[in-house]
Amino acid sequence: MSDYPTYAIDDDTQELLETTMNLAQQIIDLQQDDETADAMQFELEELAERFNITRTRVVTTETAREDGSVDVNIRLELEQDNKPKLTLIEGNKTDGNIYTLKPTDPSKP
Repeated sequence: MSDYPTYAIDDDTQELLETTMNLAQQIIDLQQDDETADAMQFELEELAERFNITRTRVVTTETAREDGSVDVNIRLELEQDNKPKLTLIEGNKTDGNIYTLKPTDPSKP
């Protein structure tokens, strides 16, 4: 299994791609079926990885005050890549082929 290529693109194309991916994320978030949402999320994250696009998560917290008003705090957190980096070594480590294992699409067997 070989690694997928990554791409370097100009700033205007990068901005267009990020905008399109944000729209795709909104569609993923609207899915009523978790399995469909997971499969779509996998594809979007794969695209972000190939174009080296940093992913962020929007975190909101609400605090109710005694007077009935609500403070809303919105912040962006960088997504940490907590996925394990698995490697397959064919033969001896010094003279064998080394392959980085990529996750597979959860919707495909």
